[in-house]
Amino acid sequence: MGRTRKKNRISSKIDELPSEIKGQVDVMLSDTSNSYQDVSGWLKEKGYGFHIDSPTNQQFVVLENKKLEELRKEVSFSIWEKKDADHTVVRFATSWATKEEDIRKLLALM
Repeated sequence: MGRTRKKNRISSKIDELPSEIKGQVDVMLSDTSNSYQDVSGWLKEKGYGFHIDSPTNQQFVVLENKKLEELRKEVSFSIWEKKDADHTVVRFATSWATKEEDIRKLLALM
């Protein structure tokens, strides 16, 4: 386990998650050794599909179109391609400039 991050949120979407999932997200976010691949692994475990298995800072996630529209209001991502009538592949990318709070926000919204 890596260095521990200070938990400084008062209230967020994370607090609206079921307690089991909220607890897991809190643990992941408190550990600075968690990478974006750790987060993508967690999303896979929770049932989110991935278009391709990417070992990079780019993750290609299959989203329901309804979820895509919700996320579009809060998060920046690229549309990759339509999967079918109800699903779209989106690309999330991180860089050296990505802030921890951005990752937390994405996880909370997912």
